[in-house]
Amino acid sequence: MPEVDPADDSRLRCVVLHYAYDVLRHERTNRAVIAFDNAAECWEYLTAAADELARRQRAGLADSRERMSGVRWPAGYHGREQVDRLVRRAIAHGANVPDEIADAAGNVVRATKP
Repeated sequence: MPEVDPADDSRLRCVVLHYAYDVLRHERTNRAVIAFDNAAECWEYLTAAADELARRQRAGLADSRERMSGVRWPAGYHGREQVDRLVRRAIAHGANVPDEIADAAGNVVRATKP
């Protein structure tokens, strides 16, 4: 199975996520476990990992709130998300964001302060 780096934003990747308690952050969060360039291989790994997690949960070795999931991240996904967050924050703080920047951000909802 050809694995790829989940953080490699230059390519399409299918990522297996594990939702569990993070001791350092003191919260539950999704963590990328592994990524593949092929959806079938990702699904195969995800199915096996979910079965193993269910076995551990039945044995009392894993939290019942843990779960495994899969997501498809297209090339450039995280870069676009970063721009969207910056534009949303700027708008929330009252900045006048030019239309061409807001339009390029993609998922940003234009909002005005009263």
